[in-house]
Amino acid sequence: MDNAFVLDFLRRLAANNNTAWMQAHRADYLRARDSFAALVAEVVRQATPLAPELAGLTPAQAMFRLHKNDRSQTDPEPYKRRFGAGLVPGGRHAQRAGY
Repeated sequence: MDNAFVLDFLRRLAANNNTAWMQAHRADYLRARDSFAALVAEVVRQATPLAPELAGLTPAQAMFRLHKNDRSQTDPEPYKRRFGAGLVPGGRHAQRAGY
């Protein structure tokens, strides 16, 4: 994971949290997202011997989206300021505890 690039992207997003900026910097977003996905894949790989139920969990199943659901938000910013993932057998929507 390119930590410096991901953190720099998130800092710039926090300072420019709007749709126009995000569209103009989509390539940076995709690079940062892919870098975070690589980290998630590595964490799953290393956690699988300790939690075999995580075997086969993909980053796409674990990662949360960056854009917010604006239907119930009072915060006007359209994007979260962080990447996130839930390591749950069956993916982030599974109805069970995870990591």
